[in-house]
Amino acid sequence: MSTTPTQWYVRTKNGASGPYSTQQIKEFANNGKLPRNASIAKTQEGPWTVADKVKGLFPESVAPIVAAVEKDDEIRASDFVPDVVRNSANALTSAVSGLSRTLVSQVKNAETGIANRVDSVTSSFNSLCADGQDPTYVAKIANRVKEICTKAEEVLYIAVQSKPIANFLPDSVVLTNRRFIVFRPKMLGKMTFVDCLWRDCKDIHMAENMIGATLTLTGMNGHKEFLDYIPKAQARMIYRHGQEQEELAFHTRRNMQMEELQAGADKTVINQAIGVGTQQPQTTTSIDPVAKLTQLKQLFDSGIIDQSEFDAKKSELLRLL
Repeated sequence: MSTTPTQWYVRTKNGASGPYSTQQIKEFANNGKLPRNASIAKTQEGPWTVADKVKGLFPESVAPIVAAVEKDDEIRASDFVPDVVRNSANALTSAVSGLSRTLVSQVKNAETGIANRVDSVTSSFNSLCADGQDPTYVAKIANRVKEICTKAEEVLYIAVQSKPIANFLPDSVVLTNRRFIVFRPKMLGKMTFVDCLWRDCKDIHMAENMIGATLTLTGMNGHKEFLDYIPKAQARMIYRHGQEQEELAFHTRRNMQMEELQAGADKTVINQAIGVGTQQPQTTTSIDPVAKLTQLKQLFDSGIIDQSEFDAKKSELLRLL
């Protein structure tokens, strides 16, 4: 073969690859992508010849192959892809692979976060049913509580009435970190409730009976709510949580009342006339010390303040007389 055609095809195991220009086929031969024993032709159908027999295709300094043996299965079409295309493809593959790893990581983190939240909600709900409460009814009450709870309010405990006969529409009491709520269901899916903030709660009383226990919830205004046939274990939990919240409310009320007394004792108004020969008016106060002493005595009698605090505030008020 003495002349060089203007285009070439290389036979691979998947068929003919090409066409390639004379310059391209020479570059493949020079950089080792085209073996000397490769089959090449100027058409896709052939006739095929060994690349080493094409004059001027390979550098003369390289010794010719003694025996030309066709090994089509060793030649791949991808071997003749230009380096710039191959590099771009590799870069794209790496980018896609990195993006895939990032997405997989984000999905796994999201799954973990959702699983943790589900576990937390499940654990919290299970704790509300730990003393024999009906899970279905507790879930119903919990959903109703969410409708009236404030943003920072959370449910601490739910107790459900368990009557020995016809316990179709049981009453329930819900304790949150801000108040206690008594739910009383009615016919046709209706439900009424009475609630009281802990700061306005005076007392929670429990009395165990032959069957269950009776809870009495009393507000500072004297209003009382009774719930009977509360399972004893649930009644004890209501009482325990109630005592803890009452203690916190007691200290809150005490601090507010002490601050009010302190502010009242510190408020004095002094009127002073300016000028020669005018009579100086007496110092007057904007509070009634006698009324404040009466209020202070009531705080002492109710146990909100102790003897030392009573004596200290009493001295301050007496100085105003």
